[in-house]
Amino acid sequence: IHNDPVRLENELVAARALNTGAEYGLEVADVILSVNGTPVKALAELRSLIGRLPDNAPVALQVQRGGQLLFLSFEIE
Repeated sequence: IHNDPVRLENELVAARALNTGAEYGLEVADVILSVNGTPVKALAELRSLIGRLPDNAPVALQVQRGGQLLFLSFEIE
């Protein structure tokens, strides 16, 4: 995720996704609501949660996209 996300009422929005974000299914303007069931409200929280996971750990992002709730699943490499 790029360094300049947009915050909307305590929600973290992926304003721009780098190639790695797109690789995992993130799209521009996705609202990241949680990581493995833990709510995320800031980029620092997202980085911390992802950074603490071991290699090959499963990750489930709850994302709001265009009014729909989605789950994106992948493994940390």
